[in-house]
Amino acid sequence: MVPGRRMGIDFGLARIGVAISDPEGGFSFPLELIETPIWERTLLPLIEEYQPKVIYIGYPLHLSGNQSSTSSLVEDFAKELAQLYQGMIYLIDERLTSKSAALALRESGKGAKESKNDIDMAAASILLELALSIEKNTLTYAGRSLESEL
Repeated sequence: MVPGRRMGIDFGLARIGVAISDPEGGFSFPLELIETPIWERTLLPLIEEYQPKVIYIGYPLHLSGNQSSTSSLVEDFAKELAQLYQGMIYLIDERLTSKSAALALRESGKGAKESKNDIDMAAASILLELALSIEKNTLTYAGRSLESEL
């Protein structure tokens, strides 16, 4: 795995959860909750501060694997971000990340009301952990590692 921070983004209509990895890309942690309408003012300074090598954006799909009603909104967000960020951006299947985040927060003793804002950041961290796991376990294809593309 190529060293460098990774950023995970859980895009929502009202809020965006952001997670960041350690410099070696070994683990992730929740970083910030951003209001969607003004995301550029908050997200771009975070990108500048943390200098992620890769940004993973949660891609909302139905359990069947079909695109959801917000899939096109996430694609539009990713295209806008790609015009402002010169690094690599990947969409990653985020099925059940918000449900997993809500369950983890509930198991840690936080109620639904008090964990409302934490769910988006926790979901971003879960999807980033998934992406890191995929990167760490990349198979070699045609004599070269796919991670060399990173």
